[in-house]
Amino acid sequence: MSDEVRPGTLERQWIDNYFNDLPFGRFLEIGSYDGVTDSLTNGLIQKGWGGVMVEANPHIFDRLLQNHGDNTQILLVHAAVSNYQGLATLFDGEGDAQTSTISPRFYADNAGKFRYRRYTVPTINPEQLAQYFGGWWTFDLVVVDAEGMSESILWSMDDLHRVKVVCVEYHTTMDIVVTRMRETHDVAAHIPPNVIFTRKK
Repeated sequence: MSDEVRPGTLERQWIDNYFNDLPFGRFLEIGSYDGVTDSLTNGLIQKGWGGVMVEANPHIFDRLLQNHGDNTQILLVHAAVSNYQGLATLFDGEGDAQTSTISPRFYADNAGKFRYRRYTVPTINPEQLAQYFGGWWTFDLVVVDAEGMSESILWSMDDLHRVKVVCVEYHTTMDIVVTRMRETHDVAAHIPPNVIFTRKK
């Protein structure tokens, strides 16, 4: 039996423990994959939480739809999130959302490892996304896991001081996300490549 810990296990445990006394909450997850595999939010969904789940890869979005499409508390968004609204090229890593990206740099760094297909997808900026679904103040948790885009997405979020917990997967250095968050949130856990922040009291 392998002692290897599945990706996201420790982060999911931290999140579940932190919100243990909050039976009904709401989250926004950017980069939801299929909503089950290595999911940071599925435990909360099983508790009765509602949320918004965003996935750009169409093949994986189909699985997300199968897993959570019948849950009226979960709102699904098929789009890429970026610091701009419009259209972008999605580099689809063999149908795998965990290697797919709209970041040309992330694609260039991984082009030799995966067989990529390219097509155009709509993009939405995080402020528009939050406003459409009620505003930042309605979310207890925000998760940002967008391959090669997490840092720029984070810097495009204006009202995160309203959110209790923010979990970000970084692709450059931890310092970039800490600098963005330090005025409103403290580092609660660092589980590379994820950093979990809690709102300052």
